[in-house]
Amino acid sequence: RGVEGVGGSGFPGRIPLADMTTTPGEAGEQERAWTHQRMTWLRRSSEFDLATEQRASAEKRAQRATSFRKSRLGSDEIEDCMQTGAQFPVPVPLATMVAVLTEIWEEEGLT
Repeated sequence: RGVEGVGGSGFPGRIPLADMTTTPGEAGEQERAWTHQRMTWLRRSSEFDLATEQRASAEKRAQRATSFRKSRLGSDEIEDCMQTGAQFPVPVPLATMVAVLTEIWEEEGLT
């Protein structure tokens, strides 16, 4: 009788139960070693996740800043795109779009 697993040869096989038995003292020591190793893995994983999240956040901030700088379209360019149905060449911030639309509505007497 044994347990399915990887034998000493590195190939799947049965591990004899005799090889899996430990004394109570060894079991406690192995459990402490396992817990220590697990905590090390978790800490490294958390540090990696935090670093990855920080990098992604920094990249997003840089991308938004670049996008905002690029989106400095004039109101005439925005109006031209709206009249022709052409796609805006860069994203237009909501505040800019509201200002342009308000200006148009005021010029046409819609407010």
